[in-house]
Amino acid sequence: MKISKYISELLYYHDCIIIPNFGAFIANYESSEINYDSNKISPPKKKLSFNINLKSNDGLLVNHISKSENISYDESMILLNKLVNSIKYDLEFKNIIKIDKVGTLYKNNDHKIIFKPSNKINFLLDSYGFKTINYPHIQKRKDQTIKYLTYSKSFEKNLLRVAAVFVPILILSSILSVNKDKINNYYLNYAYLNPFAKKPLASYKPRLITDFNSSTSIENISNIKTKNIKTIDKSNIENSEISEIKIETNIIPKKKYVKKNISITNNLNKKNFSLIIGSFSNYSNAVNLLLKYKKNGFKPKIIENIDKGLFRVSIHSFNNKIDAKKKLISLKKLGIKSWILGN
Repeated sequence: MKISKYISELLYYHDCIIIPNFGAFIANYESSEINYDSNKISPPKKKLSFNINLKSNDGLLVNHISKSENISYDESMILLNKLVNSIKYDLEFKNIIKIDKVGTLYKNNDHKIIFKPSNKINFLLDSYGFKTINYPHIQKRKDQTIKYLTYSKSFEKNLLRVAAVFVPILILSSILSVNKDKINNYYLNYAYLNPFAKKPLASYKPRLITDFNSSTSIENISNIKTKNIKTIDKSNIENSEISEIKIETNIIPKKKYVKKNISITNNLNKKNFSLIIGSFSNYSNAVNLLLKYKKNGFKPKIIENIDKGLFRVSIHSFNNKIDAKKKLISLKKLGIKSWILGN
């Protein structure tokens, strides 16, 4: 039957082919399948079904016939009606009709049309070239035994003895390696109780001082000049004489930030709302942040909270909260995070 050619061609590209005044063939996607009984693996495909309720002409089949036969739309509609009447006649008197490459239609005992799809052709283009394959059946051996590694009791006892000896030694060696300096100082204080033993003189190791950042304001490191101090020399211990010598030392004070050219206010500010970009308990951290934003053209200041011991860096201050919120949004667009401190 020639209509089978038109239907099979359309099923490659469409999922619903309606035959006017008769029914429609529906194509649904079906994933690949493994049949363990027959040892077969089937590729994905379009599973065909028939719906007798879809009879309205959507023009798809008629247009395809018109293009294939190079005839007009009306002529192809007349040709399609003849083919439909032929199908109905065969179903009525023969109870069966075969549509090549698509499947078979037949009537059951209740005179209902049943469709049995043909599985010879796979209409899914994504599965082009894939075929159903057979795989060999794999049988498990029943005589397989699992061998486990076992140890004798004597071996376990010997292993425990070795562990009892070496584990404490490893623990002790790790403790000694970590606390080496503390142990040396301990024996330095208590190992020279013998009056005949000579105690080594303690050697002075200067402390390393890292360079400070030139951008922060700090006090200049002052040098204390030569002082007269009394020391006991090893040669003078034997002669029981104490001599007075001069030792030149450099005493370096602790880092201390000088609050120069930096405005510091308390919470009682004339402007009630401030945009805070940082809050620190360490004053030096607040100074570093202030200097950073000063370089970028801002005029920040430090607000000191005496009760909480905090140094807050304010980038702007306002008389009302509305202006503060507007500025907060504009700073956020620049990538600067801030929050409003106000009464």
